[in-house]
Amino acid sequence: MNTYWGIGLAVVRSGMLSGNAVRASGARWRLSPIGRRNGGTRKMNRSHFVRGATLSGYVKAAQEVGLDPRAMFGRTGLKYECLKEPDLLIAHDSFLRLLELSAETSGCHDFGARASIARGIPDLGAVSLLLREAETIEDALHTILSRLYLHGNAAIISFDNHPNEPFVSFRIAASPGASTLQATEFCACGFVQIVRWLIGPNWRPQLVCFSHASTGHTRLQRAFFQAPVRYEQSTSGILIDRQTLQRTVETSAPFLRRQAKGYLEGSLPLKPVDFSAKVAAMIAQMLPRDSCSADNVATALGIDRRTLSRRLERDGQSYASLLQRARCEIAQQLATDMSLSLTDAAEVAGFQNLSSFSRWFRSTFGYSATQWRQDTAQPSSHLRSASRRSRSR
Repeated sequence: MNTYWGIGLAVVRSGMLSGNAVRASGARWRLSPIGRRNGGTRKMNRSHFVRGATLSGYVKAAQEVGLDPRAMFGRTGLKYECLKEPDLLIAHDSFLRLLELSAETSGCHDFGARASIARGIPDLGAVSLLLREAETIEDALHTILSRLYLHGNAAIISFDNHPNEPFVSFRIAASPGASTLQATEFCACGFVQIVRWLIGPNWRPQLVCFSHASTGHTRLQRAFFQAPVRYEQSTSGILIDRQTLQRTVETSAPFLRRQAKGYLEGSLPLKPVDFSAKVAAMIAQMLPRDSCSADNVATALGIDRRTLSRRLERDGQSYASLLQRARCEIAQQLATDMSLSLTDAAEVAGFQNLSSFSRWFRSTFGYSATQWRQDTAQPSSHLRSASRRSRSR
């Protein structure tokens, strides 16, 4: 598999480290069963949301591929009227389902990219105003990292500020088993739209990576990005040259920018710092390089091991529990992404070989990774089995 690895920092495939997907139970971990209602519709994770403005390009994209936008909204349980309320918060799972169902119904498997391009410059509400007052693209990027949660909290964006290969990675939080392919391409196109809005329409990334396999419909994306696009990579993200990060955002005069930033930053709270989440992200980055240890994580964070343990204990966490969770996230990917081989999964999860991974998988989940993959063809049966095991312990 031709996988992109950032120099000095392996860019890792991982989903959201969420206790909703995998829960601790003594020495074992298990999947939480997915509830069903309304004739088999998946129960939604209502803790994740996006603003209604995210849907602004949907109608145009749907009509271009022959879909009835109102009918598609009805099939996903969304109210069509929410298109008129950009600040309305909608369930992120409904948004995911709308994109995936639209791609499936139309046969256009690039629909997520189509909807994002049709949207144009993303409306991020008040965050957009703050972006326009950034001094450089790097400054704007940090604004996105710290305040995007005000627009929606399901797109998890990280920035590896490596001297030679700055890389912006993104992953989409979703309920177990839900596809994020369309939303991932939607997010990538949206990020590029933002950069072009800030420094000019001719900007192009150095490389675009997607963790999912190619759908065969890639012409639109390649034409839009005007850059190499690689699929089946370790993570989804965009490689940016350092000169781009230092480019000046041409907006208002410097003194007006200072005044505007002072006002806006005071009115838009920063995302709360979550130390445990920061450690979890560091573990996920180090796992594939076979350099993941409590000492190395502490060194990377600029603290000693005792301080690391003490601060994690304050959050009710431990290094061992976060390591287990990171590995379980890799395992969760096996249920939905057949493009990732078991050998690759073992490597990304930080195991020396496939046999070690297989033993860990069975001891953690109670059945083999191969059986898990076979059961994905019959998800309802698999989840009922997992549920029975959960109740019996």
